[in-house]
Amino acid sequence: LYGEAGKSDCKGVVKADNSLVLTLYFARNKYRLTFDAGEGFFTDGKHIKTDLYYHGSVMPDYVPFRIGYNFVKWTPETEKKVTKEEKYTAEWEPIEYKITWIFADEREAQVDSYYFGQAILSENIPKNSSPPHGSYYKWYELNLQTDVPSYMPDCDMEFNEILVPEDCGAIFRSGEGVFSDNTDERWVEGPFGEEIPLPE
Repeated sequence: LYGEAGKSDCKGVVKADNSLVLTLYFARNKYRLTFDAGEGFFTDGKHIKTDLYYHGSVMPDYVPFRIGYNFVKWTPETEKKVTKEEKYTAEWEPIEYKITWIFADEREAQVDSYYFGQAILSENIPKNSSPPHGSYYKWYELNLQTDVPSYMPDCDMEFNEILVPEDCGAIFRSGEGVFSDNTDERWVEGPFGEEIPLPE
């Protein structure tokens, strides 16, 4: 209860019939709400939002974002209306991503589960198929155009076995002459099965 212009006193008017008319001023309570996204972010890039809200105001509907996680809820749970001061903390659930390994032979595809940021260890990568002579297989993600990363990104991945020819080479010796670079020996290499160009 406040008087005029925020003063604590109340002023009234005495009418001719000796009745007294008082004017009362009320101020709505304000409460501070704090929303802590933890390791997540709000749309403005901040981790924490805090502000004052009038009693009875509609509770703000904040939904933070975090890479590799789904937002679950606020703790404690929010109400429909603002009735008191409170601090809310975001709860997160990690998203499970899939890696699918497509073999070049007749083996069934292998599917592994990873969380964002989890290490993809070499011992957990499937062994490649047996390649033809003079070549080898490597894992390659066609959509992302990448080899197997060291850590899991925030998306599913599908790796195919890509056949890569091994490099072969030969040593050419010029005998009593020299090559164009004034050396008497030259190493030339190329993919297996392809003709090796003769040095000049």
